[in-house]
Amino acid sequence: MGVRGLTTIVANKCSNAAVTVTWSESQISESARGIRNLVIDGNGYLHHILKLFDCAFGISYPQLHHVLEVRTRALLLAGLNLTFVLDGPLPMWKAAQRVERETDKIANASEVALGIHRAGSVRLPQRNDVIAKWGCDGRPNTTYGIVHGILPVFAVVMFQDILKTLDVPFIISAGEADSAVAQAAKHQNAFIVANDSDFFIYQSLGYIPVDTLRDVGDSKPIIQASVFQHTTVMEILGIPENAASVYASLMLCDYSATEESKIKQWIHDVTPADYTGDRSSLIISILRKLHIQKDWESDIIIQKLLEEFYSESTTAVAKALHFSCKIYEKGSLPLQSGITELATCIPIRTHKLLEISDNCVFWCSTIVESLNSPTVWVMTRRLREALYGIISSGFISNRSDNLLQNHSICTEYIRCGATYQPEPIQPLQVAKVYTLLENQNQNSQDIQVEQFSMNQRYNALYTLLNTDLLQGIDIQYRPVIAGVRYITTQMSVLGNPLTNAEVLGMLCSSINLLHNCQSLNDQHAVQISRSQMQAVAGLEVTYFCAFLLAEVLFPDCEHNFNKVWMSFDGPAIHQAISSAKKGTPPWQILGKFRLEQSFTDLFQAVIHNQEQSIISVMDYTNMNAPIAVSKKKRDIRKQRSRSAKDPTAKKQKKSNNMFDILSNGCMFD
Repeated sequence: MGVRGLTTIVANKCSNAAVTVTWSESQISESARGIRNLVIDGNGYLHHILKLFDCAFGISYPQLHHVLEVRTRALLLAGLNLTFVLDGPLPMWKAAQRVERETDKIANASEVALGIHRAGSVRLPQRNDVIAKWGCDGRPNTTYGIVHGILPVFAVVMFQDILKTLDVPFIISAGEADSAVAQAAKHQNAFIVANDSDFFIYQSLGYIPVDTLRDVGDSKPIIQASVFQHTTVMEILGIPENAASVYASLMLCDYSATEESKIKQWIHDVTPADYTGDRSSLIISILRKLHIQKDWESDIIIQKLLEEFYSESTTAVAKALHFSCKIYEKGSLPLQSGITELATCIPIRTHKLLEISDNCVFWCSTIVESLNSPTVWVMTRRLREALYGIISSGFISNRSDNLLQNHSICTEYIRCGATYQPEPIQPLQVAKVYTLLENQNQNSQDIQVEQFSMNQRYNALYTLLNTDLLQGIDIQYRPVIAGVRYITTQMSVLGNPLTNAEVLGMLCSSINLLHNCQSLNDQHAVQISRSQMQAVAGLEVTYFCAFLLAEVLFPDCEHNFNKVWMSFDGPAIHQAISSAKKGTPPWQILGKFRLEQSFTDLFQAVIHNQEQSIISVMDYTNMNAPIAVSKKKRDIRKQRSRSAKDPTAKKQKKSNNMFDILSNGCMFD
């Protein structure tokens, strides 16, 4: 959010405050003042680049990876020294604000999903729709709406891998990145690159809005950008530099918005009855009346302000202003060793695990799906219950503040209908964690996963994914088999079974991506059912939850799910499913790559013992020439799928899910 209205105010009143700077490998403009260091807000950078993508059908991770790598490499080739700062665990005092934002995202995402279903047939985004070069910032043009503000679940993890490949340093903040960005920029004598009006307030050498970065070179990158200097902006607006944080807090920013009603009431109380100007001008005039001295700190300014303009809400406003100003001032503090303490705690690549261990919270981020169905995060809850159980059992052995170890509940913030709300979730019990790891010694409450063999850990992971048929299957295919098989099972459990054509399409697309092959290039408009949309979204979330489990089960080594996102391309999966529904043979969907008999083995591994959970609309006895199942047979299958929605029918059906077995005391068949 930043400071409310400040971006517009700067655009209207400070358009001449920005200076254009230019960098190339061998030259630097005088306006850059010799500065080649950039500290970049990583999450803001990701959100900016994601504006190029149509995310309505799920993101194409391979294409996002390509664009991020090309653009970041261009900055390096222009002779710039980069440091990225990524958000850490969300401070819990911002939980209410996060809930409000996610609720807005749900409304946007559900409207886009509804637009897709109303359209009937839609054109899927193609690979050539996004141009990687800096400055080519076209926006998607669709008839069903644009997805706003949703960060794909793997985006940050994937970006960290890109930065490691390019040898670019990055910092994981102890909370939100803003203060750490300002600290790092001061420490490195760098410009700040971000997409947040808070950086007009932080004292720095200069702030570059990320959307002003341009590559104007031909054969070699030449980077241009607009730099705003804090002192110049404050001077034009008439705000004393040492009062900038007080101004931002009264305008309402991320740090003061929790007390929005009290601040608004105070401003209302001190506003003259005949005042007709805007809020910003009013706050500036109030600050001017204090005759602020250059050596006054924010505490003194707040004290003078509330003494001069007293009202019944003064006490509450004083607390909010002090809190907000201290966060802004944190950006001026030294950055210890150039890195925050969080980044060195344990060798993990996502702050999601630290939110679980330290805050007992998991945020189920918004994804494009139908409001008529339970969120796809529900389908993967069993995976997260095991995740919470392992973390609460002491997997993070070198952290003394593992709060989840002392609590029996983890709170999930998750979509429920059209709202975003907390739900208490019980972690898997320690004894069941030991059972998963095939260990009989259940005396200790502390689980150090390194003491278990690799086979034990992989067996636990794939058992949770309801997959135990991977012997003889190449390791590179196992995550895909497990993910597609798991989501197929869960769609059936929820009474909305997939067709075998949909299952085959998901599998073919994933295999293409593993071999860097492009699938059948069919640019015809396609129809996407609600169940198909849920299945594809569910596959992405399944991969992510499995990745989190793998991160805690294999903290000492790389694992099979290390780069599983590279096998997910939402539009390509939908295209492959559409082709499969038309009766296109798998060999054509698979593009240039030929798996021959091995593909049949992979498909059989997915559908084994799930024949009753899948609706057969195609006969794949002969993979080279599948034929449509007769109308009569298809009706019988659909009737069978409808019976799965009957609660009594579900009770009668024998479950071989690991959690049902553990809870009911049953044995494996």
